[in-house]
Amino acid sequence: MARRGKRKAAKAADRGRTARPAFALNRRRIAAAVAVALVAQALFLLAYRYTLAEHYARRAQEAVAARRWPAAVRHAERARALNPAQGYASYFAGMALLELGRPKQAADALERALRTIAHRARALRYLALAEQKLNDRTAAVDHLAAALALEPLPPGNPADPHAMLGQWLFMQGAWPEGAGRFRALVADAPEARFYFDGLAVVYEHVGAPALVAASALAMLGSPRLAARAQAHLATLARSPERRAEIRSLLKELLSLCPPDSPEHAAAAQILKAVESL
Repeated sequence: MARRGKRKAAKAADRGRTARPAFALNRRRIAAAVAVALVAQALFLLAYRYTLAEHYARRAQEAVAARRWPAAVRHAERARALNPAQGYASYFAGMALLELGRPKQAADALERALRTIAHRARALRYLALAEQKLNDRTAAVDHLAAALALEPLPPGNPADPHAMLGQWLFMQGAWPEGAGRFRALVADAPEARFYFDGLAVVYEHVGAPALVAASALAMLGSPRLAARAQAHLATLARSPERRAEIRSLLKELLSLCPPDSPEHAAAAQILKAVESL
């Protein structure tokens, strides 16, 4: 009887020992399944946020195309709230903010965009425009030059950014570089030789004499436009308070340009006319 009782007790003990590991294994399986489900849910929510961010970025792009600038900024902000790394949302926000007259915020948005987007040339061009409005001419020239190095023939009117860079170089005091840029532009796109003439006329109407002078000086690289440049500068020189400024600009140009360059010859001729007034 004692032996039979011992055998029963041993069997009961064996059953207890085998039951516990099976129960523990089931708990581990349940925990693993829960963890997998939680990870899947997190991935789904992350993918959903990214997809929704792309949706708002596309809506920002559509708003920019329709020139609905406040809506573009609003959609871009929603996209960035869902995915801060959404570079195109920052890009479209920068374009819209620039049109809304908020260049500082536009520059910040475009700098964020440049960290991730593939179309860097366009973002660099808009960033240069924002920096020009902020009077950061050195950064504007650097970024516009970098944009044109990446995309020498941008869409739309490809001459515009090159002409703009030439003008900015003149305004910055980099006369030889500006003249070289304008000569290359005229050689590649003859129709662009009238770009600065048009700008000078616009600046005369809005009362921006410094920009009139910069545009006129940029025209000196083209023999066909030298007479027009002389006319613009002569108009400015009729004002006594502007005469000294024009004379100083021309003398600086003469000191920096090679003596055998067309700019030097045209500037000498115009300076002689200005001094005779």
